[in-house]
Amino acid sequence: QIFPAPESAVSLSILNMDRPVGVSFNSTELGYQISTIFPFAWYLSKRTIFKNKRIYFNIAMLILFVGAISSETRSSVLGIIISVLVIRYSLDERLNMLGKWLPVILMFLFTAVMVFGFGLSGRLFMLDSSSQGKIFLAWSGVMYMFHNPFGSGLLMTDFFQFKSSILGNFDQFGDQIVAQVKEYTPHNQFINTGVMYGWLGLFVLIYFYKKLWSMLSTIRMYGSVDSNLSIALQASIAGYIVNSMFHNGGPFVLDPFSWYLIGIISAFISSATVCNEKKMC
Repeated sequence: QIFPAPESAVSLSILNMDRPVGVSFNSTELGYQISTIFPFAWYLSKRTIFKNKRIYFNIAMLILFVGAISSETRSSVLGIIISVLVIRYSLDERLNMLGKWLPVILMFLFTAVMVFGFGLSGRLFMLDSSSQGKIFLAWSGVMYMFHNPFGSGLLMTDFFQFKSSILGNFDQFGDQIVAQVKEYTPHNQFINTGVMYGWLGLFVLIYFYKKLWSMLSTIRMYGSVDSNLSIALQASIAGYIVNSMFHNGGPFVLDPFSWYLIGIISAFISSATVCNEKKMC
């Protein structure tokens, strides 16, 4: 029997105190989906006319945030908070500092109530072996990038051979750290890209994001389309990037979900008309 019976899998998850995964295959994918979709829920709430509909979308945003907390994926919660900051700073430049930070402060307070009320603080607020391991995973990736500036290729065969030769450098940090460094990739979108495609690939990725961001900013300032959608897309990019700093995310490192977001952004940019000479259309 290749796969265990469903009841056995559930019992094993409870015994191992695994994180809840909802309808997603695992909590990592769930966190990516939530942190990327969250700004779109805000956008839909802005597009509605009737007050009751806005209430429904605000409830949807609350459910998404609760889902991010329940997944116990710290990077997804941080990604949502960063996306909220992007929205606040882009939406109304006349707001004072308190007005810009107030939603984030409220989200932190709500997170604290949820976490400590439901006993999730052990993972969300503690520097456990998973968090510590990612520091050394990133370190090994950076070491390889200096060792081989042209990259290891998509399969990372040369990278894993390189890691085998430097495992002794991590012995002082314990067997768990050594095991993680030996088995996993760097768990950082930018370092992963640098390991796979070298420094040139890393620079291309940075330019790719910079170009998307600048085009959305131009459309928001001088375009003839709904600027709120441009803000939502920028916030979604920011949330995704923050999340992918701690996981194997990114458009060029075998993460197909990222291309859904890129496809939406590309369609929006291609359909937008930017006014000439900074004048309204």
